[in-house]
Amino acid sequence: MGDDMGPQEIGQFVSTVGIPAGFAFALLVMIWWVLKGIAPYGQDAYERHAALIATLEQSLREQDRNAEAQLAQLERLAEHMDSTTSLRRVAVQAVKILERIAHRLEIDVEAELDSMRRQLDSQRKPDDV
Repeated sequence: MGDDMGPQEIGQFVSTVGIPAGFAFALLVMIWWVLKGIAPYGQDAYERHAALIATLEQSLREQDRNAEAQLAQLERLAEHMDSTTSLRRVAVQAVKILERIAHRLEIDVEAELDSMRRQLDSQRKPDDV
Protein backbone atom coordinates (compact mmCIF):
# COMPACT_ATOMS: atom_id res chain seq x y z
CA MET A 1 0.00 0.00 0.00
CA GLY A 2 1.82 3.04 -1.18
CA ASP A 3 2.53 4.84 -4.44
CA ASP A 4 1.46 1.92 -6.69
CA MET A 5 -2.12 1.59 -5.41
CA GLY A 6 -4.69 1.89 -8.17
CA PRO A 7 -8.36 2.84 -7.90
CA GLN A 8 -9.46 -0.77 -7.47
CA GLU A 9 -7.02 -1.40 -4.59
CA ILE A 10 -8.14 1.80 -2.93
CA GLY A 11 -11.80 0.85 -3.33
CA GLN A 12 -11.17 -2.62 -1.91
CA PHE A 13 -9.20 -1.14 1.02
CA VAL A 14 -12.02 1.31 1.82
CA SER A 15 -14.65 -1.42 1.64
CA THR A 16 -12.55 -3.63 3.92
CA VAL A 17 -11.75 -1.06 6.67
CA GLY A 18 -14.61 1.38 6.13
CA ILE A 19 -14.80 4.96 4.91
CA PRO A 20 -13.72 6.69 8.18
CA ALA A 21 -10.68 4.43 8.55
CA GLY A 22 -9.85 4.90 4.84
CA PHE A 23 -9.97 8.66 5.21
CA ALA A 24 -7.84 8.46 8.37
CA PHE A 25 -5.30 6.29 6.55
CA ALA A 26 -5.25 8.68 3.58
CA LEU A 27 -4.75 11.60 5.96
CA LEU A 28 -1.83 9.81 7.64
CA VAL A 29 -0.25 9.05 4.25
CA MET A 30 -0.56 12.73 3.21
CA ILE A 31 0.93 13.88 6.50
CA TRP A 32 3.80 11.43 6.02
CA TRP A 33 4.45 12.77 2.48
CA VAL A 34 4.43 16.35 3.73
CA LEU A 35 6.79 15.56 6.62
CA LYS A 36 9.07 13.63 4.27
CA GLY A 37 9.16 16.67 1.97
CA ILE A 38 9.97 19.20 4.67
CA ALA A 39 12.41 17.01 6.62
CA PRO A 40 15.52 18.43 4.84
CA TYR A 41 14.44 21.95 5.78
CA GLY A 42 13.97 20.86 9.38
CA GLN A 43 17.42 19.25 9.41
CA ASP A 44 18.96 22.44 8.00
CA ALA A 45 17.16 24.56 10.58
CA TYR A 46 18.33 22.22 13.34
CA GLU A 47 21.96 22.42 12.16
CA ARG A 48 21.84 26.23 11.97
CA HIS A 49 20.26 26.34 15.43
CA ALA A 50 22.97 24.06 16.81
CA ALA A 51 25.66 26.29 15.24
CA LEU A 52 24.01 29.37 16.77
CA ILE A 53 23.91 27.72 20.20
CA ALA A 54 27.61 26.81 19.91
CA THR A 55 28.44 30.40 18.95
CA LEU A 56 26.40 31.77 21.84
CA GLU A 57 28.08 29.40 24.30
CA GLN A 58 31.52 30.52 23.07
CA SER A 59 30.45 34.15 23.38
CA LEU A 60 29.24 33.57 26.94
CA ARG A 61 32.54 31.91 27.87
CA GLU A 62 34.43 34.91 26.46
CA GLN A 63 32.16 37.31 28.33
CA ASP A 64 32.79 35.38 31.54
CA ARG A 65 36.56 35.64 31.00
CA ASN A 66 36.25 39.36 30.23
CA ALA A 67 34.07 39.94 33.30
CA GLU A 68 36.59 38.13 35.50
CA ALA A 69 39.44 40.22 34.04
CA GLN A 70 37.45 43.42 34.58
CA LEU A 71 36.69 42.41 38.15
CA ALA A 72 40.40 41.82 38.79
CA GLN A 73 41.20 45.24 37.31
CA LEU A 74 38.54 46.87 39.48
CA GLU A 75 40.01 45.19 42.56
CA ARG A 76 43.49 46.47 41.64
CA LEU A 77 42.05 49.92 41.02
CA ALA A 78 40.35 49.87 44.43
CA GLU A 79 43.64 48.89 46.05
CA HIS A 80 45.39 51.70 44.15
CA MET A 81 42.74 54.18 45.24
CA ASP A 82 43.15 53.08 48.85
CA SER A 83 46.92 53.50 48.65
CA THR A 84 46.52 56.86 46.87
CA THR A 85 44.15 58.04 49.59
CA SER A 86 46.63 56.95 52.23
CA LEU A 87 49.48 58.72 50.43
CA ARG A 88 47.36 61.85 50.12
CA ARG A 89 46.68 61.80 53.87
CA VAL A 90 50.40 61.42 54.57
CA ALA A 91 51.18 64.28 52.16
CA VAL A 92 48.61 66.54 53.84
CA GLN A 93 50.11 65.77 57.24
CA ALA A 94 53.61 66.43 55.89
CA VAL A 95 52.52 69.78 54.45
CA LYS A 96 50.96 70.75 57.79
CA ILE A 97 54.17 69.88 59.61
CA LEU A 98 56.27 71.80 57.09
CA GLU A 99 53.95 74.81 57.38
CA ARG A 100 54.36 74.75 61.17
CA ILE A 101 58.14 74.54 60.81
CA ALA A 102 58.12 77.34 58.22
CA HIS A 103 55.98 79.49 60.50
CA ARG A 104 58.38 78.95 63.43
CA LEU A 105 61.35 79.78 61.22
CA GLU A 106 59.44 82.72 59.79
CA ILE A 107 59.77 81.48 56.21
CA ASP A 108 57.27 82.77 53.66
CA VAL A 109 56.11 79.53 52.05
CA GLU A 110 54.28 81.25 49.18
CA ALA A 111 57.39 83.23 48.23
CA GLU A 112 59.57 80.11 48.37
CA LEU A 113 57.14 78.19 46.14
CA ASP A 114 57.02 81.07 43.65
CA SER A 115 60.81 81.16 43.62
CA MET A 116 60.97 77.42 42.95
CA ARG A 117 58.44 77.74 40.09
CA ARG A 118 60.41 80.57 38.49
CA GLN A 119 63.61 78.55 38.73
CA LEU A 120 61.95 75.49 37.15
CA ASP A 121 60.39 77.63 34.41
CA SER A 122 63.76 79.15 33.56
CA GLN A 123 65.31 75.67 33.26
CA ARG A 124 62.48 74.32 31.09
CA LYS A 125 63.18 74.00 27.38
CA PRO A 126 60.70 75.60 24.96
CA ASP A 127 59.67 72.20 23.53
CA ASP A 128 58.80 70.83 27.02
CA VAL A 129 55.60 72.84 27.12
